[in-house]
Amino acid sequence: MTDFELFAWGANSHGQLGLGYESEQSLLPEKIDIKETNIKIDEIIKITGGGGHTLILDKNGNVYSCGWNKKMQTGIPGGETISKLQKIENLNNIIDIACGWDSSMALTETGDIYVWGSNTYGQLGLESPEEFINKPIKIQLPNFRVKKISMGLRHSAIVTHDGQVFVTGSNNKHQLGIVNDDNVKIKQIKKFTKVLEIENIIDVSCGQYFNIALSNNNCVYSWGDNKQGQLGFDNNKIKYHDKPVKIIFDIDIKNIISISSGWTHSSVLTTDGKIYSWGRNIYGQLGFNARNNYWQAKCVENLRIIKQLKVGSEHNITIDDNNIISSWGWNEHGNCGNGNTQDIFKPTQIIFPSGFEGFLIGLKNKKIKNYIINDKTIDYYLIVIIIMLRSKSQNSICEQEAKFVQERIAGVEKYFAELCTVFAAYTRKAARLRDKNDEVSKILKIYAESETVNRSLNCGLGNFATTLSVIGDYRDAEVQRLDTKVIAPLSQYSIICKHAREDVKNTFSIREKELTKRKNLEKIRSRNPRNRQMISQAEADLMKATVEVSRVVKGLEDQIDSFEKRKLYDIKTILLDFVMIELSFHTKAVELMTKAYQDIADIDEAKDLEDFREVLNVPDTVQRLETVRRTSFRQACSLSNLTKNFSSPITLRKSANKNTESLDSMKAISNSSESVQVEEYDDDSSEETDDDTDKTSVRSKSK
Repeated sequence: MTDFELFAWGANSHGQLGLGYESEQSLLPEKIDIKETNIKIDEIIKITGGGGHTLILDKNGNVYSCGWNKKMQTGIPGGETISKLQKIENLNNIIDIACGWDSSMALTETGDIYVWGSNTYGQLGLESPEEFINKPIKIQLPNFRVKKISMGLRHSAIVTHDGQVFVTGSNNKHQLGIVNDDNVKIKQIKKFTKVLEIENIIDVSCGQYFNIALSNNNCVYSWGDNKQGQLGFDNNKIKYHDKPVKIIFDIDIKNIISISSGWTHSSVLTTDGKIYSWGRNIYGQLGFNARNNYWQAKCVENLRIIKQLKVGSEHNITIDDNNIISSWGWNEHGNCGNGNTQDIFKPTQIIFPSGFEGFLIGLKNKKIKNYIINDKTIDYYLIVIIIMLRSKSQNSICEQEAKFVQERIAGVEKYFAELCTVFAAYTRKAARLRDKNDEVSKILKIYAESETVNRSLNCGLGNFATTLSVIGDYRDAEVQRLDTKVIAPLSQYSIICKHAREDVKNTFSIREKELTKRKNLEKIRSRNPRNRQMISQAEADLMKATVEVSRVVKGLEDQIDSFEKRKLYDIKTILLDFVMIELSFHTKAVELMTKAYQDIADIDEAKDLEDFREVLNVPDTVQRLETVRRTSFRQACSLSNLTKNFSSPITLRKSANKNTESLDSMKAISNSSESVQVEEYDDDSSEETDDDTDKTSVRSKSK
């Protein structure tokens, strides 16, 4: 079953926070102990407060109260201050409750109303001369059923099922909207009287001295005091309206679902979760981050989609679609729950103990499961009470949160490290392919240079080698980019995760200290409830610890959020970069491989084969010319030719005579080496034949 806890903060001078003791104020949310009551927190449907008292309504129609009781406004006889919640007897089947300064009202499911507390100004609608009523009393209303109730400082208003508005109480600022026939100002009315100028009203909200009402056609009416522009009209021109007047907004405000009024400012909430405010802004209650008053409605910025809005005297509290509670405005008594008393001029999140989630209480007359409420009272003693959703004990929540965050960090560290390892191996493989590509290119280039016969093959291999070399360059760029864009970012996460774990550990250590201070305060309050010095010191210690926790937790939340944001961005960027790197390389590789394919396809096999055959089959004429060149060289270098070339003329004549004699004696030997050579190469050695002829002639003369 879902657990709820009740928390309160703000002024507590009359025990209105229900903490069991009185104090000047509580600046931070404090848990309300309800063990001595019959209240079931998960059954509470509304909480509201007055100048110094509080009312709580549950789904069973029971009403509980505490706080200031001088005028019996708590509905509990005796007049003593009540610091713990008590059930109001003889008050059953209640569906709505409202508080004035020192008076109270309740609405039954049958449309009847009960009132109690101060009636000095006729705010209870009783014509009785008694100044206060010490217990709830039913008001006799003539033939109509009530569906909405609201109380201001000293006046009250109700809305009937047929859309009529009735008012009672003080009229010193024209807040009743009623003028007599003689146009004489009415100071007060002690019974509920109809406001004639408006109809079809579905809701009404009372401020300090004014009212606003919402019709079923999305129109807003206002009347009463306009000193601060709270009626939605220029306060320099119009000081008040003594009867309801429709507000003409200068911006288009559609689908209003609720209206709220503080002491001197007004707000509306629309179905799209936007808040529009106008009126006094001296304390920042309009949320515009300025001190200027605005009589024209403006949208409150820096808010998410708002689910519900609650307006105090001069401050506001909201809850958004993420169940985050924010506050702004007057903060003198810690009304905004942020741990100090400085006014807040723009919506600021309230930090609660770990493990709690808040929900504003719904205003409809039916069971609502999850809720949280801030009061809508109109005085400076305004209290704030909150119901916080909690699933498990505080320590368990801390442990679960720590475990969850640590598991997230550990998961990121593990998988990013694995990705880094895999991508590094992938990159090394790409580098090896690059190196092998270069080797293939080098061998092809050498082979191409050696191929002198097949010219087409030479050209094709050369082009192919060049293309492979370019592909190698692109592969190298791929490797470098993978290292820079993929591996390097992934490798950084070991350090990032280490720092994140240390931050989480430090934060939860500080949170444990804050829990210890809180337990110590509760112990002191239970054992020494009257020792204000000890309690004040414990409260101060807790406040310091809580502020420190809030600061550290906020910082950690920002860091964890930043870590998660960075992780998502980095993993997306890394993978996109990987895809783009590979896509870029392979796109270029396909383009270059297409060219390489064409280079190889252009090799002319037939032409290269023809060239080869021409070199292999040399023509006969070429062979004979080569043989002649070799023979001429041998002839020219023979001994006889060399002797003839280098001998003197006398020697030559003696040699000739000797040769003649030798020839005569050797006639039988006719085949000399020279003559054989001449005969063998007769056709190609004309020079040598002529020499032999001369020799023969010489040799004949000698005879």
